[in-house]
Amino acid sequence: MTVSPHHDRLRKGRLARRVGSSAVVALSILVPYGCSSSDDSNPTRSTEAAVTTEPGDGTVVGPTTTGVPATAPDTAPVADIVKEPVAPGTPAPLGAGVSVVLVDSENLDVEARVPGETAGPAVAATLEVRNDSSEPFDLSSLAVTATYGDGTPAIGNDSEPARALTGTVKAGASAKGVYVFRAPVKAADTVIVEVQSADRPNVVRFRVV
Repeated sequence: MTVSPHHDRLRKGRLARRVGSSAVVALSILVPYGCSSSDDSNPTRSTEAAVTTEPGDGTVVGPTTTGVPATAPDTAPVADIVKEPVAPGTPAPLGAGVSVVLVDSENLDVEARVPGETAGPAVAATLEVRNDSSEPFDLSSLAVTATYGDGTPAIGNDSEPARALTGTVKAGASAKGVYVFRAPVKAADTVIVEVQSADRPNVVRFRVV
């Protein structure tokens, strides 16, 4: 069949329009709507930057943190083993190679020199701390108190000859201190001196007579 030139031109025009439409559809499939060549506006690139994966695993993981968790600081042990009272001259162990001895005591009258003190009869106790451990011992960790009668607290006094233990005691050495406590004359023979340390487990006690 012979095709006229007019019909041939119409057929070629329709074919060209079909090819153009197919190209537009294919291009629409390959290029997402609204996609830009800018890195900042590429949603695929932004999503990939927001997560991390374990190599070869494919599991999405969150951000990691570094540093050592804060821990709570450490506290010194508290003396909690109360020993029976011992006589003067008898060593009493505070623990870990440190011991205390009541080497002397005397009755005297004292004055009130600072607020909180009272004047009157008192007992002066001389204590010796012996350090048979391999490390220096901190004397500032000591607390020295006293009671009399049925356990009434005795008020401390800084009058002469009071001289509290201070500083440290080297390994193999000893140190002496004097502690003065107010106590009624009639109760002087009931005074109990008590020594404890924040660094040792024992509370040691001494009878003054």
